[in-house]
Amino acid sequence: MPFLRLTDLRSEMAVRLRQPGTSSAQRDLWLNMAQDDIATYLDPAHLVVPYTFTTVASTRKYFLDQIEFLKIFSMRDATNVIDLEEKTMQEVEAFDPDYSDQGTSRYYVPQGYEYVRAQPSAAGTVSIVSSSASDTTQRVRINGLVSSAPTSENIGVLNGTTTVTGTTSWDAGTVNTLTIFSAVKDATTVGRITVTRGSDTLAIIPPSLFAEERQPIFLWPEPSAANTMRGHALRRPRKMVNAEDFPDYPVAYHELVLIGAVIKGHLSMFNFKAADELYQKHFLPFVSRLTKQQSDTRGKYSPVIRGSDPRLSNPLWNVPTTLG
Repeated sequence: MPFLRLTDLRSEMAVRLRQPGTSSAQRDLWLNMAQDDIATYLDPAHLVVPYTFTTVASTRKYFLDQIEFLKIFSMRDATNVIDLEEKTMQEVEAFDPDYSDQGTSRYYVPQGYEYVRAQPSAAGTVSIVSSSASDTTQRVRINGLVSSAPTSENIGVLNGTTTVTGTTSWDAGTVNTLTIFSAVKDATTVGRITVTRGSDTLAIIPPSLFAEERQPIFLWPEPSAANTMRGHALRRPRKMVNAEDFPDYPVAYHELVLIGAVIKGHLSMFNFKAADELYQKHFLPFVSRLTKQQSDTRGKYSPVIRGSDPRLSNPLWNVPTTLG
């Protein structure tokens, strides 16, 4: 199998799509989407990582210690030696409608997405700053509540490592009552963008991302003590940005990433027949070989943290299939 860098993947995609006019940005999008899809489809062992966090009494909401996980495989209360079971919020509310029960947690609920890591402890303006002096043209849009009403402010432009402060006074919030919904860049940056309200760090946005994605985890019953939670989860593959970057997979997977991205390109250009042929004749056999190499240990519908929709276990669920 060839070792494929992003520059190689871009060139090969243009050849296979027979569309040399597609932009690098389009091809990068399809390639990174294919990486994510393959992760949720195959559960590659090299992307499975451990996580640990400590509960706080009377606090039910936590974030895992990676930027983003695609799936949670296990969660154990190491202090009390209890394996927690995944539930939906509806199931938990059937047990405890007002979510007031406290004690030793038995269940966890992955719920929604958030785009900040904390809420402002006091009302006031929001500031932004970059870790690089080169960032002088980008803006950051804040979405949240002012006097309990949805409001938006576009702060900027960035002034490198010099702090820039907005003019809107945002409501104070808590971990369970969100008043800042998101902080989103209008373009990629050279440095990390830190968003603050006073001494509270609301978000740290990586250079190649537009927002910081956070996955909240709710525990039930609400913990009544400090307990150590440990487990394993599937992390999101690292995004390819620079020409020298390569898929976040062993070399044996690189061709599969390319095939998946070409299928997405065909779908985007409404070439459904070409997408279906590639899926049936190349993608599925490739997946079968890799699955055998992993000893068929992957469960078809392992927990998907992004939602319970079983279509998410198949990255190409919307490819039209050939009848007859």
